[in-house]
Amino acid sequence: SKGSGTPQPAGPPPTPAAQNQPTPRSTAAPPDPPVILFSQTPAVLAIFDGEPKFAPIEGTGLRFAINTNWDMFQEDGKPETYLLNGDSWLQAPGPTGPWAPVAKLPKSLYNLPQEDNWAEARKNIPGKTISKAQMPRVFVSVKPAELILLDGAPKLKDIKGTQLAWVANTDSDLFQYKSDKSYYYLVSGRWFSAAALDGPWTSASDRLPADFAKIPKDHPKAGVRASVPGTPEAQEAVMLAQAPHKAEVKRSDLTVEVKYTGDPQFVAVEGTTVYYAVNTASDVFRVDSRYYCCYQAVWFVAPAPGGPWAVADTIPAVIYTIPPSCPKYNVTYVTIYESSPSTVTVGYTAGYLGVYVVGACVVYGTGYYYPPYFYYPPHVWYPIYYPRPYTYG
Repeated sequence: SKGSGTPQPAGPPPTPAAQNQPTPRSTAAPPDPPVILFSQTPAVLAIFDGEPKFAPIEGTGLRFAINTNWDMFQEDGKPETYLLNGDSWLQAPGPTGPWAPVAKLPKSLYNLPQEDNWAEARKNIPGKTISKAQMPRVFVSVKPAELILLDGAPKLKDIKGTQLAWVANTDSDLFQYKSDKSYYYLVSGRWFSAAALDGPWTSASDRLPADFAKIPKDHPKAGVRASVPGTPEAQEAVMLAQAPHKAEVKRSDLTVEVKYTGDPQFVAVEGTTVYYAVNTASDVFRVDSRYYCCYQAVWFVAPAPGGPWAVADTIPAVIYTIPPSCPKYNVTYVTIYESSPSTVTVGYTAGYLGVYVVGACVVYGTGYYYPPYFYYPPHVWYPIYYPRPYTYG
């Protein structure tokens, strides 16, 4: 956000911030694959960011699920859960299922406020009636998950000149390696393999059969070549991910406002002397007695967690040791290049936006799971939810 910046004293002429110069690097692969599910019949996947959390909707007698992007409701004090899927309602004895068509919507649902948050739910009350046979299968996961949805049994089509077949009746990038009948699945730039669709799935990016590089460039599945090590497409993607985007900003034009829920709370980044704030949506760090905030690829510095914030000339090198297991890892891809008394040249590479180089390919997200932070205000029983970056999908 723009505002009146803190006045800066005169300084030296423009100087490269050598300690912050980015170098090509590869992010470590995550320890575990996501939950990978499949269905040969219509299905949906509802993901909770951790265990389900519900908060009240004032004046309605209802609670809503705050850590999922699905419309999911409960009546106060009751475990029965109601889920809107499209224009129909489903119900279950708890938020993780098992699900069935709704028998009768509770009257309290008709009391949903006339606000944008509830517009879709209100529009579909009482909703379209469906039978058990008509409803989709509902998967619920409290961990990062992916759903491979097929229209019936796998329909394999050979890829000429290879030992590969692609599964034609799914929107997923799914293949079978004919020599051992194993499946390979690409999601967010990462490959996983399994002997059968029901798993178990294991990471396979570093042991991909060489035939994947032989997929013709005009094949319907040629897009996966950008995620196959050694292909020209993969090499180009890596180059683009490491190309910096720079801008010169005026010190006097910029500041930032950081809002905390309650008093600022900081936790340590494991293995470093860096602390980061958990009860704010901003990227705020404490190193020794100074505070640093990364906002829209610009670094700011302040003497206190609430500011006043000024554009920074440099930041402590230890911030660049934040590991990928930390939800603030992406800020390590933001660089201060040089500064003058009136301007600072800043920049970022694709990692700041969640696009990383792993091995010889580009992927989305680090693959680590970052648990959310819930803040419980005094005298209020429900939590305020701070999600962390989602790293698949």
